[in-house]
Amino acid sequence: YMAPEQWLGENMDSRTDIYAFGCVLFEMLSGRPPFPSEAWYEYQRHHLESAPAPVPGVARSLNALILKCLEKKPEKRYSSFREIQEELQDFYHALTGQYVRVEENGPTLEAWELLNKGVSLDNLGHHREAIQCYDEALRLCPQDAKVYNNRGTAYRALGQHERALQDYDRAIELNPWYPHAYNNRGLVYRTLGQHEQALKDFDMVIQLHPWYPYAYNNRGLVYRALGQPEKAIQDFDMSIRLNPKDPDAYNNRGLIYGALGQHERAIQDFTEAIRLDSTNPKAAYNRGLTYQMLGKTEEALQDFNEAIRLNPAYSKAYFNRGIALAGLGDKKRSLQDFNEAIRLNPEYPHFYNSRGLVHRALGQLEEALEDFDEAIRINRWFPHFFNNRGTILRALGKTERALQDFTEAVKLNPRYPEAAFNHYLRLAQEIPALQEKLAPVQKRIDFWKSQAPSASQGTSTIFP
Repeated sequence: YMAPEQWLGENMDSRTDIYAFGCVLFEMLSGRPPFPSEAWYEYQRHHLESAPAPVPGVARSLNALILKCLEKKPEKRYSSFREIQEELQDFYHALTGQYVRVEENGPTLEAWELLNKGVSLDNLGHHREAIQCYDEALRLCPQDAKVYNNRGTAYRALGQHERALQDYDRAIELNPWYPHAYNNRGLVYRTLGQHEQALKDFDMVIQLHPWYPYAYNNRGLVYRALGQPEKAIQDFDMSIRLNPKDPDAYNNRGLIYGALGQHERAIQDFTEAIRLDSTNPKAAYNRGLTYQMLGKTEEALQDFNEAIRLNPAYSKAYFNRGIALAGLGDKKRSLQDFNEAIRLNPEYPHFYNSRGLVHRALGQLEEALEDFDEAIRINRWFPHFFNNRGTILRALGKTERALQDFTEAVKLNPRYPEAAFNHYLRLAQEIPALQEKLAPVQKRIDFWKSQAPSASQGTSTIFP
């Protein structure tokens, strides 16, 4: 009688009970459950994918009620038992000419009702109101692990991670075999960067509930953060095998393939993620990035356009579309996209760096200098910011300051690309008096050349 969201470990509310009620009603009228099976995985497959057949010999209107209860998506079911009660009253009245008298319990909600109300409020994004329901439920039933788990989830949604951890700890203390509490606590640990703790929790979920796909997906994300791509792919593979309709698992696996340079496989995964959920801008954005890496600029532009259509506040989509347009020589539209990216996120240094490069290409050196200044103000640990500003300063005749920036670039990264070193060499020729100051830099250059003679990257690159 388990609803699809229960199999998948998603949030549950009264509509989950309505699904179970539909199963019971189906069996009462037909003499068998809607999905007869012999193994749990068959039950899972049927409840997730199979459509129930109408009950033979039952009125069409009653069959419609049962099938609506058994909809796979909660939002397509009845929103409350009150609606079902009213329809069943109509059926009864049509048969008998009478209505069944229903005794009302009064306004006071029981603990389980408060729990369901809290879940519904959480689903609507009203997390503070949900917490009030959970508080009241705990007053009535202080030993209910589910309530602590759900309240922890509401705190997590509000970014109150310490309170969330306290509630998950309490839920696990009350029920050490409760996989959802471990999973949710692992999510908090992952958010806090405590990856080893997160791994322990996701391992426990898988031990308790080995067919729970989201635990594998979540553990895969931790392995990705720890730089263990092979283990991450294994977990995403398992997540997809258990739930082949989860777009996030495909998207996450695609990110790993992209990082490994397996761009075609990454595109396949992003494409499947888009097919499963065409409303998620991240999959379109990620596929666009992959096309961009393959030099397929037109395809990349289409995906960035789609990501922006789905999320007009997606600053990085504007940024990378600006990069693609710059690569096509459309500097005016590229500049517009960088302006919009900066408006949406004024504290991301690469936006300024890339806009500065476009200003430089347009001969707008003062505007370029302002952008490189801002990029360095936000984050002074990127050597190419200094190199790019040094190029502008040199073009403006400010050779002393240019030298300082080139020196800082090499200091930050002794293996900095050869184009930056060429600036040093030309600068040294133009300012003989600075030859002595350049000697330490030349040593760094010689070391870099001996270590990585084949590495090179143009200083005018627009990529961060």
